[in-house]
Amino acid sequence: MAVDYFLIPTVINKLKAGDSVAFERIGDLLIIKATPPAGSGDVVGPAGAVNNDIALFDGITGKLIKNGSKTIAQVVADAVAAAEASIIPINLASEVTGDLPLSNLAQGSALSILGVTGNAVADEASIVAASDKQVLRREGTAVAFGAVDLAAAAAITGDLPDANLSANVPLKNGTNAFTGANSFATNPLDLLVGQLKFPATQNPSSDVNTLDDCERGTWTVVFGGSGGTSGQTYTTQEGYYVKHGPLVQISGTAILTAKGTITGNVQIQGLPFASKTGSGTYRSTIAINWSNLNTAFVLVQGILVGGVTAATVRGATAATVSLITALVTADVSDTTIFSFSFTYLTD
Repeated sequence: MAVDYFLIPTVINKLKAGDSVAFERIGDLLIIKATPPAGSGDVVGPAGAVNNDIALFDGITGKLIKNGSKTIAQVVADAVAAAEASIIPINLASEVTGDLPLSNLAQGSALSILGVTGNAVADEASIVAASDKQVLRREGTAVAFGAVDLAAAAAITGDLPDANLSANVPLKNGTNAFTGANSFATNPLDLLVGQLKFPATQNPSSDVNTLDDCERGTWTVVFGGSGGTSGQTYTTQEGYYVKHGPLVQISGTAILTAKGTITGNVQIQGLPFASKTGSGTYRSTIAINWSNLNTAFVLVQGILVGGVTAATVRGATAATVSLITALVTADVSDTTIFSFSFTYLTD
C-alpha cells in the first residue's frame, strides 16, 4: 500500500507549545484538534451583555464576569452628580458681610484675589507669611505684594501729595497717643482753609487746657413767668448764641404784641444751655434795654442762677442800696420790648 505525505503549514503554525493535539478522520477529511492546557485564570462570561456596558466580576473566584449595567460615561456622570450634591452654595449678596480679618488668612498660603471692573478676576498675589507690613504694588502689568520696613530710614521718602490723602489721616502711634514727632511743639497749627470743626455732640474733657466744644446757633426768646406762661404773641422773637467750651455768649430781642398770662416773676426763658450748677447764688447779671413797660424803672436787669434756662427780670424805680425787686405781670404791657446781651457758664 502506498503512503502519501501532506504538508499542512497553516495548521502547524497555529499550534502553541503545550497544546494537546488529536487527529480525527471523517470521510476523506483529516481533522486536527488542538486543545490548550487548562489554566488557573480562565474567565467565563455571561450568555449575553449590553454593548459598551462595563464588565464586573461575579463572585470571588475571579473566573466569572457579569454585565455591569452601566457604561463608563454613566459612571462618570453619577460621580459628578454626587459631588455637586455635596456642595453648599454661598450667596455672596446676603450671606457674606464685613471685612475678612487678616488673622484668618492661612500663614504662607494665603492669596489675595484682586477683582476689577465687571467682576473679572485679576492676578493673584501671594501674601508673605508672618509679615505684618504688606504693600500692594504694581510691577509692569503684574500685581504683587511687597514688604515695607517702616523702621528703615529710607523705607518711605518724599512728600505725600495732598491728592493722595484720604478723609482721615492719623497722626498717632500704636496706642492712639500723639508722639512728640507728631506734636506741634515747634510749629504752630496752620489752618490752611481757616476752619476748625468740632463734632455735633460734644466730647467733654476734664483737662483745663483742652477746648472740647465750639458751636453757634439761634434760640427763641420767650417772655414768661416763674409760675406759668401762656397767650403771648410777638412781632419779634430773636436770639443768637456762640459757645466755646463751657462759655456761652448770648443775645436776644423780644417785642410783644400781647403779653398773655404771666404768672409769678417775669422771666426771659428758652436759653439754649442750662447755666452751670454748683454752689453760688448767681451765674450771670444781665443788662437789659427796655421799652414800653407799665412801671417807670431806673434800672432793669436779669439775674441767672445755677442750673436753669431762664433768667429772672428785676427792676429798681429809684436808687437803692439793696436787692432790686422782680418784675411781675402788672409791670409789663402788651408792647413791651426787651433787648439784651450777656455771657454765662454752663457745665
